[in-house]
Amino acid sequence: MLTFEDINTNNWKRVVSSVMKSELTYKKSIRTSKMGYAQILIDGDAIGKLAFFDNTYVGNIIAYPPTNAEMIDYKMNKPEFSNIKYVYLFNFVIANGYRGEGIGSKLLKEFLITAQELGYDRVIGHFRPNGSLAAFKKFGATEIEVCRNWENTKEDYIFCEIDLKKLKLIEPTITVRN
Repeated sequence: MLTFEDINTNNWKRVVSSVMKSELTYKKSIRTSKMGYAQILIDGDAIGKLAFFDNTYVGNIIAYPPTNAEMIDYKMNKPEFSNIKYVYLFNFVIANGYRGEGIGSKLLKEFLITAQELGYDRVIGHFRPNGSLAAFKKFGATEIEVCRNWENTKEDYIFCEIDLKKLKLIEPTITVRN
């Protein structure tokens, strides 16, 4: 059975090894350190989710509100963006052996529901052209830019966004009247 758990400062010590293992899928130059994650969690506005299949770790997704410097870097510092509440998805990984089974889409949906509940307007992120990008597009992601040799990784990443205001993820409650 697939289950999800929030990542927070209370459970970080228990889940850190799984999250850090997910970092190995990225080039060394763009990996986030344990201290980097701890700081993101301490800052308080991060959204992190873990996925477990029959109590075995199978993936995670982590995002945080981008800094002003990052918004400038992403060319999102224009006046028309000033009233939009963004969250930057920077780690979205499904473990080898569990990819291609829809787990990523389910994990992403859990994340997007939480982002909506927390009042975020848009989710942005850089994605390799792989399963994470495909899952992001299933939820209506718009490609903004292809970033050639992103962060000197020798890989192209696609910068995308999802407008959470246009996304219907939570089914409305139906009240039956007698």
